[in-house]
Amino acid sequence: MDSRLPLYGTWIGTILAFYFSRNAFEAASSATAWNAAVFQQVSGSLCYGYRHQ
Repeated sequence: MDSRLPLYGTWIGTILAFYFSRNAFEAASSATAWNAAVFQQVSGSLCYGYRHQ
């Protein structure tokens, strides 16, 4: 049992890292999309009505 304990800990750590990294990726992705939308609105208003086509 003593020799398998580090193996179990490694597997549990891998599963936890996968779970939390997935949540962090989803949060970063949605924040990036929101920032891009805000940037487009701000850059559009800075062009004094000029719209890029």
